[in-house]
Amino acid sequence: MRNYVLLAAIVLAGIIPFSSRAVYLDEHIFLHVAQSVRTNWLFPQDTSWVFFGTRTANLAAHTHPPVGEYYLALLYSLFGQFREVPFRIAFSVFPIAAVLGFYNSARRFTPHPFLVALIFAANAAFYVYSSTLMMDIPMLAFLLVGFALYFGHVQGRRGFLVLAAVCFILAVGTGYTALVPLTCLFVVQIIARRPRKEMLAVCAAPAALAVWLTAMTIHFGGFPLVQTVKYYATNGSMLRNILATLSFLGGITVFSALSFGNRRVTAISIPIIAILTLFISWRSFAYRTWFIVLASAGVAILASFVSEARRLIAAGKNHGEAFLLLWVPAVLLFFIVVADMINARYMLLIVAPLYLVLFGNAGESRLILTLIPTVAFSIALAYADFSFVNLNRDLVERAVVPLQRQGFRVWSAAESGLRFYLEQKGIVTLATPDVTPGPGDLIVQYKGHFAYSLAEPIAIKLTVLKTFTLSNAFPLRLYSRPAGAGFHDSGAGLVPFTFSRVPYDSVEVAQVSPLVSAVVWSPEGPIFIQNEPEREFPLKMPSDTKIEYDLEGDGVVALYSDRVLLKKGASQTVWRNFRIVPKHWGIQ
Repeated sequence: MRNYVLLAAIVLAGIIPFSSRAVYLDEHIFLHVAQSVRTNWLFPQDTSWVFFGTRTANLAAHTHPPVGEYYLALLYSLFGQFREVPFRIAFSVFPIAAVLGFYNSARRFTPHPFLVALIFAANAAFYVYSSTLMMDIPMLAFLLVGFALYFGHVQGRRGFLVLAAVCFILAVGTGYTALVPLTCLFVVQIIARRPRKEMLAVCAAPAALAVWLTAMTIHFGGFPLVQTVKYYATNGSMLRNILATLSFLGGITVFSALSFGNRRVTAISIPIIAILTLFISWRSFAYRTWFIVLASAGVAILASFVSEARRLIAAGKNHGEAFLLLWVPAVLLFFIVVADMINARYMLLIVAPLYLVLFGNAGESRLILTLIPTVAFSIALAYADFSFVNLNRDLVERAVVPLQRQGFRVWSAAESGLRFYLEQKGIVTLATPDVTPGPGDLIVQYKGHFAYSLAEPIAIKLTVLKTFTLSNAFPLRLYSRPAGAGFHDSGAGLVPFTFSRVPYDSVEVAQVSPLVSAVVWSPEGPIFIQNEPEREFPLKMPSDTKIEYDLEGDGVVALYSDRVLLKKGASQTVWRNFRIVPKHWGIQ
């Protein structure tokens, strides 16, 4: 019991420093569904949404069942409104449960379970995501606790099998991919001819999921995952997934690979991986070399896993290891074939069985030497990600809120964290077809990774007022297309992290031309060609602002309380990028 309490305290102590982390990734979707529970507790996905400019009537195709969102809904009931620190600390029950469930299984499979559990908790992917509201760790927590209870039943603990079945149902109710390791367990049960009641405990999860999907199909009038399946069937590349899987696995287990990796296999794998890199383009020789290093570490860790698996098979041990041996390749193959991209979250699902097998015969000193650098590097990665995601929240407070106070009407054309904090300020997210923004309105939009297009009648009348660069001085990047770091999405890079100071992304504040009814598109921005001597436009100036424009020919601007009057000179007059600019921004 002392070790359980100590592990729980260590995990919580690792989360608290990052509990003020801003919302990012898909967290805003989970929070949106959780709020829908209040009005439709049975089908919370029955809520409208805009996803990268596409308006949908509901979130039936959402890639996670709603168990995790129900817990978030409970937190809304407890705290009244979303606040980062209490929500994240309350959500820490899941990483704590995951580590305790893992420790319980490690006691069965390894000689030093406490140290192995610490290495698991310090794994880069687990540690970075432990302070988030993503659903991968809750799913993993239910799985690991369920497996610990299942093996407790195997050892003769009464009542544990029912509790294990409940955990399996909750795991699948949090994430569909929990079905993969459960299927592995079921296959092993069949081969080992385990009692029927144990098989029923595992089958309870897909059965419950089938009932839920049937209810969803009846409610929404169609199978909810049709669009999801179509999306994954038409996106992604297996070659890129294979390459990313190797580098991501090597990146999040790099110090385990150094301690336990097969050096001979690593040496052989380097030229093989180098050959595989010939089939895609690379941004630089240095980046390609960094990929080869991390991918080789991934091959080394897998080779060591295979070596330990052969040793276990030769020794004839059968304490559940066969399930672990099947779990790792099954999950890897699943994501390589099915996923549209690879990310560190997916690797989380194989870290537990990988460590239980890899460290099954490890010495104490070797584990300690693995743990120390793993902890240090994971803290650095978590800090880098923490600093990055907070940039979006800081930008809204620093740049957008003052615009609202001045009287500008602001719209959002952003996703993820930036979108969430804009909506927190009452700013509506635009769908691509929307033409609602009026003259002088501002639109906040990403320029890079999370950008999406706007309706042509709006897009051609936009003038960029200011571009904000999202960057900081910490020389580590986890999610940056310019740096090629793809920790959260291999579409941004085929390595999980890079050492770089390049900007993460940039955000533009653009303005719908105040002369919107008369302007036309040009490559340099919207223009108004004035032919009549005078032209009047309705216009109400926000406070502490000024008019700026580029003028070809002669012209004069006369401002009134509710309108602007443009007077044409003797020559042809062309008003280019006519805009209302906050005085404190200065001339662009």
